[in-house]
Amino acid sequence: MASGSQWFYVVGSERKGPLSADQMAALQSAGVIDDTTLVWTDGMAGWTPLSDTPLRAGPSFPPIPESPSYAGSDAGAAYDPPVAGFGEAISTCFRKYVTFSGRANRPEFWWFMLFIWLGGIVASIVDSAVLGDRGILSSIFGLGVLLPSIAVTVRRLHDTDRSGWWYFLSLIPLVGIIILIVWFCGRGTPGRNRFG
Repeated sequence: MASGSQWFYVVGSERKGPLSADQMAALQSAGVIDDTTLVWTDGMAGWTPLSDTPLRAGPSFPPIPESPSYAGSDAGAAYDPPVAGFGEAISTCFRKYVTFSGRANRPEFWWFMLFIWLGGIVASIVDSAVLGDRGILSSIFGLGVLLPSIAVTVRRLHDTDRSGWWYFLSLIPLVGIIILIVWFCGRGTPGRNRFG
């Protein structure tokens, strides 16, 4: 099979891909997939364990050093599996309430942003209907999600291999926000990067 083939793999009941053979090898090196992971590409009869495919003998990367040489990285940070659903993203973001190290994939970030947006609307409606436009509930909700929203934003920047300090780009009116949104919509780096 050519190294230009598009490969897919399965996590739970979700299909991931398409990926190149090099990207699959990077996921192997990072420990995201292993010999038991089911994979498929054109020409295969069905889903097959990775150990029974030509990818097993594919590109080999040097082992990741035990103590990363990246400046400012958290050497003890373990790779977190990707967050897939709405509820899982919310629980992950509140569990990592002020965790600014590590990475947050696209679904984790965008599901949490949707939760903040919907929560703000519900809090505003309740404020108007019950409390009479005082904004008390909206303020409490906003304060409650402020730190986890900053934390997940920094972790999302880390997933794109950018420093969390890029968050301050949002202080530049309009242009800064547009640049950040483009970065947040982009794919994270496959496998490990300097942030985890």
